[in-house]
Amino acid sequence: MSRLDLLPPELVLHVLAYLPFQSLYSLHLVSRYWQTFVIANESSIYHHAALLHRFVSSVEQPLPEAVATHVGQYMKEVDSWKAYCQRSFQLERNWAGQGSAVIKTYPSYFDIHRIKVDEALGLLITTHRDGGIRVRNLENDELLWELPWMYVREYAHCEYDQGFLIFDRLDNQKEVWRLVLDCDDAQASLKSQPDQAQIAAWQRAEERHEHTSQGHFQPWALLQMPEQTTAFRFVYPTLAVVALDAAYLWDVRSGELVHTVRDIQDPHGGNDSTLGIIRYVEVNASYIFLCGSSEFRVFDRQCGALVLRMSSKPTSPMKAVVLDLSAATQMARQYGQIVPLKASRVDVLMDFPMTFTGAHVSSSGRDIAIMLGDDRIVLVRDFERVIKSEISLHEASLEINTTIPTENSYIFGREKSVYLAFDSGRVGLVTTSGVFTFTLDAAFHGLLGPRSFSGQTSLGIIEDSTFISADTSFPYLVSSSIKGFLSHKLCDVSCLQMTRTKLFLTWDLKDIPKDNNTDDAEEGFYPAWAEDRSSAVRRIESEGLSEAEIANSVEIIQWEVQQSAPADPDETIAWQDEPEWPDTLDSPPSDSGSWRFGVDGVGSSVYLEFDEDMDDQGDEFDEEDNGAGHGLWAGFARDNTFDVPDRPIVCCVDFSPRV
Repeated sequence: MSRLDLLPPELVLHVLAYLPFQSLYSLHLVSRYWQTFVIANESSIYHHAALLHRFVSSVEQPLPEAVATHVGQYMKEVDSWKAYCQRSFQLERNWAGQGSAVIKTYPSYFDIHRIKVDEALGLLITTHRDGGIRVRNLENDELLWELPWMYVREYAHCEYDQGFLIFDRLDNQKEVWRLVLDCDDAQASLKSQPDQAQIAAWQRAEERHEHTSQGHFQPWALLQMPEQTTAFRFVYPTLAVVALDAAYLWDVRSGELVHTVRDIQDPHGGNDSTLGIIRYVEVNASYIFLCGSSEFRVFDRQCGALVLRMSSKPTSPMKAVVLDLSAATQMARQYGQIVPLKASRVDVLMDFPMTFTGAHVSSSGRDIAIMLGDDRIVLVRDFERVIKSEISLHEASLEINTTIPTENSYIFGREKSVYLAFDSGRVGLVTTSGVFTFTLDAAFHGLLGPRSFSGQTSLGIIEDSTFISADTSFPYLVSSSIKGFLSHKLCDVSCLQMTRTKLFLTWDLKDIPKDNNTDDAEEGFYPAWAEDRSSAVRRIESEGLSEAEIANSVEIIQWEVQQSAPADPDETIAWQDEPEWPDTLDSPPSDSGSWRFGVDGVGSSVYLEFDEDMDDQGDEFDEEDNGAGHGLWAGFARDNTFDVPDRPIVCCVDFSPRV
């Protein structure tokens, strides 16, 4: 018996509270005594393990409450702290590339511009290139509610948090809508009441979607901007809106302008550099963060003072690493596979000019992720230490380069950053080099066991990380790459969103292969038809029909077809006002009926359906059917296809543990 065995059980439990998850498993195998002790005290031991790895916020938190903070099936039926730790640990492993992920698609609509997700309520909110806002069920892709293209402008930007939905008008005003279930009598005291156009749009939407109750919004406020504005960002309860030389902060609960930060372009402190063209704005409870073409700046919300700045022309080098992307090519064999990436120290002076294109702050308010225009991001750990002059900015920062190095030099100008996200201690990044995720501190979440700190691990940690002081940056950063997203298409990604378990981005449906990365993976929700021309949508919507009704009515989906197949496969489909049957094809089975276009299982080609009686019932695609008699004429689908124009859909990478 060891000396530790002689201690009172309370002291032994206190010692075990500092052991990582992996060590507890090993302890269980040491001897019969320790096996018995761990089993007898399993709940207490693994409850403290959950606290150690930050899977819970307090040791006082009961298990049902901890389970309730997770969304999805992977925590269902968890009835012990040990099982809770196992599922949480596996989720972290999946993100780091030591587990699995599933690709899911939401292809009911093909012109996605922006994405917002509410996992707790199961809502997928999108704006569209052709205009409009749609709210869909996150599980089955059902359309729940929408505002049409006639009301919401093309390429509208939207923000969503805590039940509030905000989007911009062409006249510079910002509309605020709120989930119907959350609305109360407080709206009567709002400083900025909704206008009649919002009320009328809401009434029409309610009439068209009376068959659903989930995901409905109603107008909350209409915010009148003091001047012409550009970027805006909403983090409940604050909406930050930026103009040329001022930032305006609104409280959406009251519809009131609560703070104005002026002179944001001022050189400040004798420096002749201005902020420049503002490309992005971020906000939290204490600060507002601005990405300009010349500088990145942080202002205090209360007093409007400039408290932190980063120049596009750095005067001193910051610590920098470069990802080894060769692993993504050599190791990945399946679409959607998550590949750990090693990161190596950069030995050259990284003094290249910076272009600040995006920034996000962690939910804790401590760390900042800044996206640069040329395939780089900068992570600043505990930036308030810099504000308090406890540490210099370059010491607190870590630069990550995703561009492939060549002979101690780096290729700039050809590659670029596209989109940035920051959630649950992880950063998501899309560049023209790939789709990447970064777990900022793998040690806390149990990814690194006691032996991992010596470098003997397959995780994508920084090699020779001893050059990074533990109190200045991110020595246990874990990076990974998601296989299968074509580099030449990544520049077209228009949105990236992250949750605790998922990563969402816009992606072209025809670039997603039929086979997923696992045999039992969930399939995407492939529709029986596909809208492929914005004018057709507008014509149908002008008749007062919802897209849910369109999906169930063949009579409404009467498509124009081109006279003959294009000689160039990449040629855009030529649409005719008065369709004629292509001379190059066999005759249709009947002189009456309707023709319509649809999309095959993965959207790679357009096929023609012929519906003789214009009735959906009994119409199923059968490649063995040559079109005899009633129903779908399939010959065109087999032998005569056209390429589908690029139409981005929502693509989801789900890291949830499989149960």
